[in-house]
Amino acid sequence: MINVNNFQQNRLIERIDEILHPKNKARLDEDWPGVFRNSFLQMMPIEDLGKGFSRDLGRPTKEHYSVCGLILLKDYYGWTNQEAVDQYLYNLKIHYALMIEPDNLEFSMRSFERYLKIFRKSELAGKLMDEVTRKIIAELNIKIDKQRLDSSHVFSNMADWSRSMLLFKTTKRFLIQVKRHEAKLYSELDEELRKLYEAQGKWIYEAKTRVRNVRYGKHVCSNKEQIGWDMLRLIERFENHPKLSGINTFKDMVRVFNEQCEIDDGKVKIRKHPGGGAMVNPSDPDASIDNKGVGYQVQVSQTYNPDNQVQIVTAALPQGASESDQNAVEPMLEKMEANNAKPEKALMDSAYGSDENVVNCANKDVELIAPTTGKEKGKLGLEECEFDDENRIIKCPCGKQPLHKKFSEDKGRAVFSSDTCKDCPNLKQCIASKSGNNYVITYTAKSLRLRTRRLHEQSDEFKDDYRPRGGIEALFGNLKQNTPLRRLRIRGKEAVYNAIYSILTMHNIMQMAKARENQRKKPKNGLHKGINVSSSLIFCIRRRIAWHLAHLVAA
Repeated sequence: MINVNNFQQNRLIERIDEILHPKNKARLDEDWPGVFRNSFLQMMPIEDLGKGFSRDLGRPTKEHYSVCGLILLKDYYGWTNQEAVDQYLYNLKIHYALMIEPDNLEFSMRSFERYLKIFRKSELAGKLMDEVTRKIIAELNIKIDKQRLDSSHVFSNMADWSRSMLLFKTTKRFLIQVKRHEAKLYSELDEELRKLYEAQGKWIYEAKTRVRNVRYGKHVCSNKEQIGWDMLRLIERFENHPKLSGINTFKDMVRVFNEQCEIDDGKVKIRKHPGGGAMVNPSDPDASIDNKGVGYQVQVSQTYNPDNQVQIVTAALPQGASESDQNAVEPMLEKMEANNAKPEKALMDSAYGSDENVVNCANKDVELIAPTTGKEKGKLGLEECEFDDENRIIKCPCGKQPLHKKFSEDKGRAVFSSDTCKDCPNLKQCIASKSGNNYVITYTAKSLRLRTRRLHEQSDEFKDDYRPRGGIEALFGNLKQNTPLRRLRIRGKEAVYNAIYSILTMHNIMQMAKARENQRKKPKNGLHKGINVSSSLIFCIRRRIAWHLAHLVAA
């Protein structure tokens, strides 16, 4: 039976008013628990959470608004499941934020884990973040015309193995399952192989090759190649086994072998570049790798208009670590637009600043400001050339005029005499290339757009516009210092994405609490801040009634 609060029905006397002194209640109202309780608790996605329960049958569930809020707070503070349950049972701030009456509270780990599983499977954190963001933008009148976009790496709770250790551990995990479920088959394996994989694996880093290593003619394979050979033989032996071929450890071993190894003329070799999407640890098969490490990343857009009371995150997109930033611009703009937060100006670093992204953003009335890439240092290009009004080159970087010049159908060409270019001291740095007896500079409309951007980057106007982009690094620093975003205590795509959305949702709520606090700090006439006359009067009346009742009972 589903248990939910009815926020349309106001209680005559709140239980919390009987417990807390007005001053303490005022302090909670001013802090984030009051903001969460009064503005966001009723936004929790209880309808989706309640789909796993009957509305009429069974024991009453835990109050669904409070459970959704607890899951949000768990990920923001990085609590374990047991710590989250303890906070629910014993923490007064949590009681106030989640509107929990502390009398006869009970919450088991098993119940919480069931709620958490439903919450993650239904992907409720992402939906909740969008709703919270839209509400904050409207209530605080956040100006969303200026935003900045960047990505941050997120480590999940798994070991960062080398490729050798990945091969060894994946093989060992499968052999453990063979020994557990098919002991007879395990005993039939080569004795030396069993000893190697029952050990801790230090031998994979030894410079000396093992005695049993396979020989390919005169070549003795390395220890890493030996593991690949062992994996191949185990795959061939058990791929048709009715039971072992279907277990996860066997599937993981097949995937790792195919990603990390290749067969060349009967020899097992280690691939030089397995790709960023390759499995990095079987305990988190969805994680990938990039130059920052293994795990995941999140694309984040943040406002930076100086007129805002606070800056908030307008959209977020969790991804695997190997995803390219260049491909994130369009989906992020779609998310911003869905949250009624499409910017007029967006600051990004050079990883996002491809010509295609700039053009696509312009078509959506968004000015993408980012440095260009692709030009080698010291190279002379179109920026040093002079053009006429028809986009034709009239002077090369050294001031020489071309024999012929043309620009049509978004393609341009300038031909220079060999006598002009062959003795030029800047020939090696110039973009001109030899064509027959002459030198030619070719370019396109895209090249001209990049030229315009590169010239603009040298201006003070661009530097002033681009300067606030670095502020998003402060956001990431704050989140990684004060929340578990640097290294989460969970793993798996479903759990990691849920945690990322929860952390950013709570960050926005904390920003709203900060804005409310700044508003209260403005000097006001009258009574002391935080003390409400009516609540103080009610508290005094209650104390007087309690005193009279105590004396009547004593009499």
